[in-house]
Amino acid sequence: ADLGGTPPRGLDYKVFGRRGCMFSPTYSGTTYESLMSFNSLNDDHDAWTAPVTTNSLSFGRVGSGIRILGGERFEDFLMAFTQNEIFPVYITPNADLPLAYKNAVFHEPGGGPSNRHPIVSAGGRLFWISRNRDVKMMNRDLTVQSIGFPVQPFLRGLSDSRITTMIGGFEPKYQLVVW
Repeated sequence: ADLGGTPPRGLDYKVFGRRGCMFSPTYSGTTYESLMSFNSLNDDHDAWTAPVTTNSLSFGRVGSGIRILGGERFEDFLMAFTQNEIFPVYITPNADLPLAYKNAVFHEPGGGPSNRHPIVSAGGRLFWISRNRDVKMMNRDLTVQSIGFPVQPFLRGLSDSRITTMIGGFEPKYQLVVW
């Protein structure tokens, strides 16, 4: 929270590179859907009182339609998800810009998740249910493949409200990814 006690708001929050990273932060009543803001190593509160001017990465211009839904730690990256792309965020040695991102390692219209919650990290891979009703898997080499052919008829039968509110998790006893 900032010094006034107002909690920061965003679509998702992850810790990466000893920093708190907030996806699509809200500032002064406006949600900046193309930004990921992060605090400094000394937890400077200014990052949360003005998340669009201090310590942020922009994945597109305001109004560009790029909507950062959230992220998930994977290998040496923090993967930032949009509805169509995945961007690997990495730690830099530069004190002025300690985090940066690479070009999208995945792009498919509707291939990203509908929200942050159906993304699951398990067994050295990332899994998610995509907006186009498929199960996607990212391998350690950052390649993505479709593994949902057997369940696509079921997923296609789900309403949009079911897809957009889907939540995933990992069940360790049976080594299962579940949604």
